[in-house]
Amino acid sequence: MSGMLRADACARKQKAETGRFQAGTYAFAAKAISTLGGLEVLTRYMANAVSPGAIRTELGGGLNDEFEALLAAQTALGKVGEPQDVARVIALLLSQEGSWINAQTIEVGGGYNI
Repeated sequence: MSGMLRADACARKQKAETGRFQAGTYAFAAKAISTLGGLEVLTRYMANAVSPGAIRTELGGGLNDEFEALLAAQTALGKVGEPQDVARVIALLLSQEGSWINAQTIEVGGGYNI
């Protein structure tokens, strides 16, 4: 459904619920929905995503030795990744060297569960 058709549906819903129609609401809805459509195209066809695997961070309280050993045993490299491992991939994607990589999800997990 196009952005304008979605905006029209929003405007009709507003009129049905409130008994009135505000032109400003229609214009705002059209702009917002068009922007969302553009973002959808951007993320589907142009943007890259980085999917980190088992990375040593303080998220969730960090890793204790037992859990880290369990995670490391499940990676092909036999270790838990560092935040710098993910940062290097992001830096590559943002550099000229990574300019031809397009619309990909890149797993940075050291071969987790191979």
